[in-house]
Amino acid sequence: MEKMILNETPVRTARSFHINNIELKDFTMPEIGKFENIQIHNCGKLARGIEIDQNAKLPKPSPSHSLSQELTNQIELNANSNLKIKVNVDAAETEPIMINYTLDNKNPNLVNHISITADENAKAKIYIVYRAQTKQNVLYHNGLIEVNLAKNSSMDLYLVNFLSDISYNLDCVDANLAENSKFNLITVDLGGKYSITNYNVNLVKSGAEGTINTVYLGKKDQVFDINDIASMSGEKTKVSINVQGALFDNAKKNFKGTIDFRKGCKKAKGQEEEFCMLLSPKAVSRGLPMLLCTEEAVDGAHSSAAGKIEGDKLFYLMTRGISEEEARKLIIKARFQPILQLIENEELKNEVLEKMRF
Repeated sequence: MEKMILNETPVRTARSFHINNIELKDFTMPEIGKFENIQIHNCGKLARGIEIDQNAKLPKPSPSHSLSQELTNQIELNANSNLKIKVNVDAAETEPIMINYTLDNKNPNLVNHISITADENAKAKIYIVYRAQTKQNVLYHNGLIEVNLAKNSSMDLYLVNFLSDISYNLDCVDANLAENSKFNLITVDLGGKYSITNYNVNLVKSGAEGTINTVYLGKKDQVFDINDIASMSGEKTKVSINVQGALFDNAKKNFKGTIDFRKGCKKAKGQEEEFCMLLSPKAVSRGLPMLLCTEEAVDGAHSSAAGKIEGDKLFYLMTRGISEEEARKLIIKARFQPILQLIENEELKNEVLEKMRF
């Protein structure tokens, strides 16, 4: 057993806030064997302009944006699923790609490394879903997705975590955006005893735009540690971070959101908003929104808040004959709806709503 320190903030704050990083105590990294439960398919017509190599030898992952050096080393040396996805301009009319990973008793540990590149003017939508088919065994996922978008390209990447509540979900995304490219990251985080995520959007060239939209729902003793980082170095770049969640029982959440206006990003705009609904007096929510700036003529805004469901909204719905429990559900779903409606795959969206029952 050992202690692992993960997900450090770009800039340290007071230790008493307990948010600079997260510690996994009495944690042992599992042995990694084969992983065979992966399915890749189109949601519609045959893929055109998208090449997928499931046996690719990928370059050494960069440790500059990662959960920890130990996890980066594990991905480099012991990944049991490597995917190389190349999107060219012909993919503009292709239906979304769906990648399903299913962890079970025979495939309990997944270490996956995914490289996604998009050529100039290419467009793509990619769904990546993690599911559990066992509730008895502790499942383990350590993943890295590297995205590189060329000039004028765009990509919507959907990540959905349906793992069991006794599992480990350790996930990192590192996206690099060229001139006038657009990257939209939509994540739904429901599973894991620990779900620790590190999402980086690097707006390298002028006119690049990036968004991170996240919904999470914590129950029992689940712990979420969210570290969203947007680094802006191109002129007139734009970024938006929106994180919405709810915590029941003894669940805990740390949100760390950083927008870094770097030298050269004149007229850049960045905003972040995070809100957590507390549905239990024992639930814990911590938030650390940060704006870093070394450039003039930029526009930045941030907010982070937590609170109970507003009494007037609850009272209004109950006066319409709705029970208190159903009224709470309606209010939570209404809060999540702007992000959930971004999921264009209706089957997956319905599965998300089914899994979110509380």
